Amino acid sequence: MRSSVTNYKDYARLPMATPPSRPPFGVLRTWADGDGFLNFHDGSYNIIGRFLTGIQATYDKLIAAVKPGAGDYSVIVGSGGSFPNSATGQYNVVGGCANVAAGSNNLVAGSGCRASSRNNLLTGQNNTINAATYCDGNAVAGCDNVITGEFNAVSGLNNVVQGQRNNVSGEHNQVLSSLCNEVSGQDQVVSGTYNQVAGKGHNIQGGFNQVSGQDHAIPEARNHSLIHGHQAACYNNCQSVHAAGKFALGSAGNAQFTTIIAKGITTSLSPVDLMVDTWSPVSLASNKGYAFTVRIFGTIEALNRGYVKEVKGAIYKGANNFATALLAPVIESVILDMGDGFTAVVAACTTYGALKITVSGHETMPVRWIAHVEMLELSFL
Repeated sequence: MRSSVTNYKDYARLPMATPPSRPPFGVLRTWADGDGFLNFHDGSYNIIGRFLTGIQATYDKLIAAVKPGAGDYSVIVGSGGSFPNSATGQYNVVGGCANVAAGSNNLVAGSGCRASSRNNLLTGQNNTINAATYCDGNAVAGCDNVITGEFNAVSGLNNVVQGQRNNVSGEHNQVLSSLCNEVSGQDQVVSGTYNQVAGKGHNIQGGFNQVSGQDHAIPEARNHSLIHGHQAACYNNCQSVHAAGKFALGSAGNAQFTTIIAKGITTSLSPVDLMVDTWSPVSLASNKGYAFTVRIFGTIEALNRGYVKEVKGAIYKGANNFATALLAPVIESVILDMGDGFTAVVAACTTYGALKITVSGHETMPVRWIAHVEMLELSFL
């Protein structure tokens, strides 16, 4: 530097955190304090960082003195202006303004964010990780998100996430007491595990469901279902549902198409009811009518003997299981019958409020059975 051009003068040995006077011209950007730390200033003469080399004891001394209000070994970067940051826990790094790190090992940036647990990455505006026993390891970006859980990744606006290992993006989504869900879109409520939900306005319970589109509902804990289109509703396990909107008066699912698969094994002439996912009947929703087509196939292990049948009909279910009945005799078409005495019968089940598919097979050989059920559904509710 040349004294004729700059306001050059030798650095004085000053106490720590006491910068030299601001020069009459320009801004002093760096200065070395009494402990040998190189301090950096911004344009407003605020300390924005310190640089050091040396042993661990020197490093610890710097960390403890980086910013008033910081907890043990926490670093607050920047003043925050009129909205200061604070770090009351340990090993936190806080930048931006009006942020609070009340736990430990958190990295907080942006404005108005609060991390009250451990090992979280928090940025954006007014995001909060609540103080709970398990609220660790979250990564949050966006605005006005509230997290109560651990290992969640959240971005967007006004999302509420409870539970663990959820991946949530979009706005106004609620993931409640849930595990390992992937949710994207807007205005969705998800309560369950391992669901993949995309779109807008869904209300999903249960687990392992895949949902896309708009305004779908799984109002009970149903699992392994696939919903797409607009305003469909799932009421069974392993159900595939498609809708193109509902009637104006009524709820989701009052005009939709369903496919579902049931299966079972016979080992004698004793009849067996085919089930969905080994244990659930082909359940029906209440106060709804159905036009159905059922295709049934059974075969032995050698695959050289079998039975194929198609059954068509209509069924309704009223307010309860007892009010389940066929509207007329079914129409049956046997496609393959090799004279082994195999049978397949479709009827109404008043025990479970379901479409019952009963088969019987060979006297001594095991027979595996599968039924593919298609239903057009209508309701006035």
